[in-house]
Amino acid sequence: MVKIEKRIEKVEERLDKLEDQDQEQEQELHSQTKADLKEMAKDLEITGISRLNKDDLIEKIIKVEEEAEEDDTEDEDEEGKEEEEIELEKE
Repeated sequence: MVKIEKRIEKVEERLDKLEDQDQEQEQELHSQTKADLKEMAKDLEITGISRLNKDDLIEKIIKVEEEAEEDDTEDEDEEGKEEEEIELEKE
């Protein structure tokens, strides 16, 4: 039961941190020029950017980066589960 509570606490901390990062990221993106945002979008392999306005570019960039972060988080969660299983086996 204690392990579950610790995991919940870690998830809540991660969510708070992500919310703060999202706000900072959006502010940072709004401070960029449209040309800079287009370059970022190209680096992220976002297509159809020539017709997008600045706000739409920002939205697309955030979406792609969030998807990449989700993939990374899933990998980290999987690693954490494996570590927990190893610890449980030791006990």
